[in-house]
Amino acid sequence: MLYLDQSAEDVEDALRSMMEGGDYELALQMAIAAEARYKDKADITLLREEAADRARAAVQFLDPFRFVTYTEMAKKEHLSTPN
Repeated sequence: MLYLDQSAEDVEDALRSMMEGGDYELALQMAIAAEARYKDKADITLLREEAADRARAAVQFLDPFRFVTYTEMAKKEHLSTPN
């Protein structure tokens, strides 16, 4: 973003395009990097949360390890299941 000379709005558009194309993990990783660069942009944080939720939904029944990883990347709490 810094080296690509992209504005926060350009990054937001790119994140939306990635998610529209089904590239949730890429969008999540890009959003995390963008948050570090554009700290005051709430829209990027919302897009990170959306990308994480979509990535989690895509793997929730197939890959529990990636599900946990995406949950942590989303900065969400892991809730234990009742016994």
